[in-house]
Amino acid sequence: MQVRSFAALLVTVVVLLQRTEAKVVTGRVRTRDHFTYLDKFTYSTGVDDKHGEFHWWVEQTEEQELNEIIYMFLDEEWEDVLAMDNCEQQFEKARISFRASAEGVDVVRQWIRPHVWYVVLGGPRGRCAEDREHVLNYRFKFLNPHDDHFSYDESWSLLFYQGLLVAFIAYLVFFVGKVIKVQREESRIHPIILLLTAAIGAQFGAIVFNLLHLVPYKYNGVGFVFAQYLGQLLDALSQLVLLFMFIAISRGWTISNHAIIRKEVVGLVAGVLAVVEVVLVLLSQACDGESNKFHAHESGPGFIIIAIRIALGAWFFAELRKTLDSERSSQKRDFYRQFALFAISWFAAFPLVMAVASLFAPYLRHKVVTLGVIAMQLAAVAVLSNFFFSTKGLYFKISTLSSSPLPSRAGGRFVGGSYGGNVSLSSDFSNEFRRRNM
Repeated sequence: MQVRSFAALLVTVVVLLQRTEAKVVTGRVRTRDHFTYLDKFTYSTGVDDKHGEFHWWVEQTEEQELNEIIYMFLDEEWEDVLAMDNCEQQFEKARISFRASAEGVDVVRQWIRPHVWYVVLGGPRGRCAEDREHVLNYRFKFLNPHDDHFSYDESWSLLFYQGLLVAFIAYLVFFVGKVIKVQREESRIHPIILLLTAAIGAQFGAIVFNLLHLVPYKYNGVGFVFAQYLGQLLDALSQLVLLFMFIAISRGWTISNHAIIRKEVVGLVAGVLAVVEVVLVLLSQACDGESNKFHAHESGPGFIIIAIRIALGAWFFAELRKTLDSERSSQKRDFYRQFALFAISWFAAFPLVMAVASLFAPYLRHKVVTLGVIAMQLAAVAVLSNFFFSTKGLYFKISTLSSSPLPSRAGGRFVGGSYGGNVSLSSDFSNEFRRRNM
């Protein structure tokens, strides 16, 4: 049932990946250099004789003649332009150029495929290397055909998140029903279920906050940037919760007869990495205007996040091997092997998605990464739900989920003071609980 629900969710969001609809940016620049990169935008092809537009407002802070020129370069030539040392040769490659007057509008026409256009501020041709210094305030508005504010590489995002929200709410109803059932039968919620609930709640919050940004962005090209930051942070938090759930289980939490070894170390690392993740996500957001960044992890902070995930995957594997070597129960060893296949696939999926995205055209990378990471999270949630809620599954048979967390009426005792230890119950209480869940 869980797997079918997840499959239906994926089908829903894939069907909804259709085109939706400017991007408005403001800034201040000191033009010491002859070639100053300002921003980029992916224009789609013309539709019904309608083409993209570029609106600009430029305000000079000093009272002197302004000779600056706005140049626009095509993605096919951008790398060659950056490799040139001569400013005159660079500006010869510009497809569009116009004087940075107080305000204006230019049309961007293209028919074959979407292109990324790079906006550069520089001196006039023939005089680009002259010494000069201007401080300018600027405001750009990029519009795709039919006054669409979204860049082509993000044109699918609003409708996608709307569909994902509807599908996720449907899944939440199913999941919450399962949690309520477990709570009624056991009188309290097992910590493993609480962690899974936290991961799902953080993912749901990420979807909601992304929508709070995208809906106003559709109309004003600015959106609610703080909500966008929160969405990315919650998405990262959801992944971190699952990550440390994997590592804790690899050390025998809720399964083995001993408590987690050095659990204070796991907690400390979790806290430190949560802070580091927040800082890196914010730094990655600050790099969004870079000319070579097309998705959240295509920057220095993003690469550090990927490296951290790989290192944590190696830690998980090392801890799991230690647990397997010390475990004598054949059932538990079988579970650890099954769990290892799933967890290692999850750890590998994140860097793999980034590697695959690099093979695509720049204007497609954001879509590949977003869909890949969300699919990874939804698959993890579906599989873990099946692991933890199925009373016929191997995890239920070997873990503390197969026992009540409460002392039995016949003198059973709760060992260890937490779910990290074994639970000893009278056989009649345990058998009754199993019978109700078959």
